[in-house]
Amino acid sequence: MTTEKLYFYPVWLRVWHGFNALGILVLIVTGISMQWSIDSPLINFSLAVKLHNIAGVVVSIGYLLFFAGNLFTVNGKFYRVKPKGLWKRLVRQSRYYLCGMFKKEEPPFPLSEKRKFNPLQKYSYILVMYLLMPLVVVTGLALLFPELIIEEVYHLSGIFLTAVFHSALGFLISIFLIVHLYVASIGKNPLKNYRSIVTGWHDINH
Repeated sequence: MTTEKLYFYPVWLRVWHGFNALGILVLIVTGISMQWSIDSPLINFSLAVKLHNIAGVVVSIGYLLFFAGNLFTVNGKFYRVKPKGLWKRLVRQSRYYLCGMFKKEEPPFPLSEKRKFNPLQKYSYILVMYLLMPLVVVTGLALLFPELIIEEVYHLSGIFLTAVFHSALGFLISIFLIVHLYVASIGKNPLKNYRSIVTGWHDINH
């Protein structure tokens, strides 16, 4: 068996990943605290609001850097959509997660120089990073500057609707984070992927 080292995570991506992960954790904790501030506050409400706003701005700026990085560096190639045969690839990868890996089968889409994600990872990342994240950033900025929000939509407060939508998006991203952490631990060495995002190098065994 030989080991090939692939440089999957350049410095800019690792720095962004670290700040983004920390920022999102702060957003989750402060967001939950604001939701339940009356009954059992995790953090004082006024402090939670300040921390939430600061973390939101940091994550938003970081997202712009992530978007620019994928637009102007080779990392963007890993997010290119390939519709042909997509459904079959998703089914194969789903089958592997549901039963194949428990039977110690080989992954149907092993990592390589041209493939950093399996199909489920790739399209879930695309969904989160290119749909949910822009929406949560826009709704977050709207709540930061509520004068920009439409006052009323179908006799409902525009601010209320924006806040509910923003919270729902945050919930979905929180679920994604949990699944992301779990999937990253799958493999012969649960710490292998975590080590890769720190060093930048991923070991591929042949």
